[in-house]
Amino acid sequence: MKTIIAALIVISAGYAQADTTLLTCNGAGWVTDAQTTNSMEYNYKTESYDKSTSSSTIVHKPFSGAATVELAQNSVRLKFPHDLVPPLSDGRDAWYALNDSFVGDKEITGAVKFNLFNKPKVRIDRMTGQLSVISGFGEFNASCAVVDKAAGPKF
Repeated sequence: MKTIIAALIVISAGYAQADTTLLTCNGAGWVTDAQTTNSMEYNYKTESYDKSTSSSTIVHKPFSGAATVELAQNSVRLKFPHDLVPPLSDGRDAWYALNDSFVGDKEITGAVKFNLFNKPKVRIDRMTGQLSVISGFGEFNASCAVVDKAAGPKF
């Protein structure tokens, strides 16, 4: 009886791992960033610098990177490129759960909560393999492929 129970535990553990799908998604995007410009005005009469000015503008800073998506029976979680994750969050190398997720035959959608203000929407098109992450603070678009866990080393 103990042997049967042990075998069932091993089988169920293998079954749980088999139900997990891992995707790697390579792509590019942009994030908002503040760019500061400092300048000084030269006064030719006094032969010195009189005024110092500083201005700040918001720019779109491009980046490229890879995201990882883990699909399990009841959950979807993601690990994003370092540049996409804001400094005030759970961590730049952290896994983020897909909240309000919908897993359909053709798409997976939901939102991720980086912090109180930054909650990007996530969409994975299951037909094309395209991942899109969109918020007011940045965007990331990538092409995903399934990671074959049984494959040997590539090099």
